[in-house]
Amino acid sequence: MTRNYKERLLMKPQLQFEVEAALRDTDWDALASEQYKANKADYKTQEQVSAAHILISLTDRTQAEAQARANEVVARLQAGEEFGALAKEYSDDESNAGRGGELGYFTRKQMVKPFEDAAFAMTEPGAISAPVETQFGYHIIRFNKRRPERQLSFEEAKPQIIPPLKNSMWQQVS
Repeated sequence: MTRNYKERLLMKPQLQFEVEAALRDTDWDALASEQYKANKADYKTQEQVSAAHILISLTDRTQAEAQARANEVVARLQAGEEFGALAKEYSDDESNAGRGGELGYFTRKQMVKPFEDAAFAMTEPGAISAPVETQFGYHIIRFNKRRPERQLSFEEAKPQIIPPLKNSMWQQVS
């Protein structure tokens, strides 16, 4: 080992101790508050939609067969049958068919575009879409609820602000 390398290696714990001491008295809440006020638009929740779906996939059936099956599901829904029961019976999406097709809340860009467009266009809780074609097959979507975009309070945003501030300050001091 070179002498210079050994010296740096031995100095590292001392440097770490000095950096930690320099940052110990930092008022992180005050710095985070300044960051929040200067960049308030960065601390928002995105608009979200809660929906359920029934997927009629193109696996093991033609596009015409899948579309006919999707139309059959829509007809049964329009006749008053319960969405969750039909999801369990018809949906090829095994990840949520057992939960009545419930997807929970999602934001834009989490679903494929045609599905997203249809779900975000709906406004009435309980509304049922016409079959929506995607690369996965045909989806029948039930709109549940919408959460609009909203500004996070400082307290809600603080956990997103302080860790990057600490990291930045650490790099500046070390």
